[in-house]
Amino acid sequence: MPRIAWNKAEPLFFENWVRTDRFQEVPLFFCISLRSHNSGLFQGQNEPDGRFELTFKKIPGERVTFNRWTINGKSWPDTDPLVVQAGKRYRMIFHNETGDSHPLHLHRHDFEIVNIGGKASAGVMKDIVNVTRFSNAEVDFVANHPGLSLFHCHMQLHMDFGFKALVKYA
Repeated sequence: MPRIAWNKAEPLFFENWVRTDRFQEVPLFFCISLRSHNSGLFQGQNEPDGRFELTFKKIPGERVTFNRWTINGKSWPDTDPLVVQAGKRYRMIFHNETGDSHPLHLHRHDFEIVNIGGKASAGVMKDIVNVTRFSNAEVDFVANHPGLSLFHCHMQLHMDFGFKALVKYA
């Protein structure tokens, strides 16, 4: 029998038992956040201080060389750095125009996923977001760790063949 424990100020937790094999049952937990879209990390702030529109494309190797990946038409080391100011909030808007999924990682920072696949989100803090093929995502982060930070696809071959850029503090 499912059990529900809920304090309206907290997320709703739902517990059920799931059979993992013929002999063992283990609890399965679901957490449903009841926050509204405006109740995330940056509550009260409607717009970020800056935006980075990042479009990802693949240049096929045509059986001669391996594929290359680009960010706004450029591959590493020629990608433009994302220049930020300490303490400001930025939105990274990802446009994946490839047939590959890209688990995108921003070193030294956490971000809030505010839109994924056209669906609004709030309160989900990560440092990696998977942008599926031919889709979009948006994340907000605060520039709170001065110094160079690497932004890249976590697929090793994608990163090795151009899919990375630097976040640089002004």
